[in-house]
Amino acid sequence: MGLITGLWHGASSGYLFWGIYHGILIISGALFVEIPIQKLTKALKINTEAWSFKFFQMARTFVLSAIGRIFFVSDGFIEALRIIKRTFSATGLNLHMLLGRQFV
Repeated sequence: MGLITGLWHGASSGYLFWGIYHGILIISGALFVEIPIQKLTKALKINTEAWSFKFFQMARTFVLSAIGRIFFVSDGFIEALRIIKRTFSATGLNLHMLLGRQFV
């Protein structure tokens, strides 16, 4: 489905990888979120109704969507991987890479 969605937006590689990435997210969400995550939260006694857990879910979704956006705007798969690698490098989280400018 993600592949078709990517091709719907255009035939360039950026759209294609964007669609594949989001397809993988949807499939992995269906496979791992339902039963395994419910078992894990129950075993760790995590309150899934707490605001902090809901905030974690929103932050996780935002980060995964932002990574998908890199595939959408990059000049291909290799360039997207370079951007992701530089953004999450060992020197720290470089948010300026996501925003497209450096902060002085």
